[in-house]
Amino acid sequence: MVERSGQRRTGQQARAQRDVTQVAGDMNVYPPPVPGPSVQWPVWVGSVPRLAAAFQPRTAIRDQAGQARREGRDVVMSGAGGVGKSQLAASLARHLRDQEQTPGAGLDVLVWARATSPDQIITAYAEAAGQLNLSGADQEDEGGAARLFVRWLAATRRRWLVVLDDLADVLPLEEWWPDSGAGNGWVLATTRREDAQLSGQGRTMVRLGLYTRDEASAYLRRRLTDAGYAHLHDTEHADELADELGDLPLALGHAAAYLINTRRTMADYLTLLRDTSTTLGDLLPPALTPKATDSPSPPHCCSPSTRSTRPTPLIWPVPSCSLPPSWTPSATPQPHG
Repeated sequence: MVERSGQRRTGQQARAQRDVTQVAGDMNVYPPPVPGPSVQWPVWVGSVPRLAAAFQPRTAIRDQAGQARREGRDVVMSGAGGVGKSQLAASLARHLRDQEQTPGAGLDVLVWARATSPDQIITAYAEAAGQLNLSGADQEDEGGAARLFVRWLAATRRRWLVVLDDLADVLPLEEWWPDSGAGNGWVLATTRREDAQLSGQGRTMVRLGLYTRDEASAYLRRRLTDAGYAHLHDTEHADELADELGDLPLALGHAAAYLINTRRTMADYLTLLRDTSTTLGDLLPPALTPKATDSPSPPHCCSPSTRSTRPTPLIWPVPSCSLPPSWTPSATPQPHG
């Protein structure tokens, strides 16, 4: 870990001595911070996202992440936008959080931190330090409190999980990635990046891609059925729809929301999707149609001449442009009546 004061701390020394700094050849051992006596266990920081309607467990990827955790390795879940990284991370976090507290299961501390900037990580860590009443933590000094929390994680025997969601920059990794070498903690990160720094040093990269065709079909069937419109699902057109949308989870969520809110059939939706005069507003759930929908859909990159090749997650027939930034399929308004 590189301290802002210029001190250097090696991972091996930290694990052996709990907190060791080496400056100009002199070695100094600092006792780890101690939680206050009034801590209310368990400690939860941040809001773990709710699972989307008809959430698909992505069993193969879950198994990879679970295996890495059992082997004592942190996990970086990498994938393009819209493939469901945060949702899968939320599912894993909820599973660990909701386990009954036993000698071998359950969590004492869970931190869910947005990680698009180092400041977000620091703020979450400082909040955790405050809830733990760590000795020496000053809430007026978020950076100092955050460092105390990282030191505490490396030394504690409590069970903990830190989720860094949507990690956008690899530079903060060395300073703000907790040391889980003691074996009772785990770090799970989601990111669109695949930098070399994200693997190694106890980290395993797990790549999350599109739905399998079975997952896409299962999603559409369950989403429509749970909404009370099972009759809108038909197997033949469901397979065509999944193919047109490249099995991208977010695109399928948009399509399902449209079907639920308009009571249109899959065949109707496919007709609209293939019609080059169709606008974005024609394909979004009515309650969520953006104001500016003048651009034709599908966009040129997904025209019929190119749609024969499987679209990448960043190029899909239901355009991602002009979408309300906070909207996800799980936030779709319930159908009327």
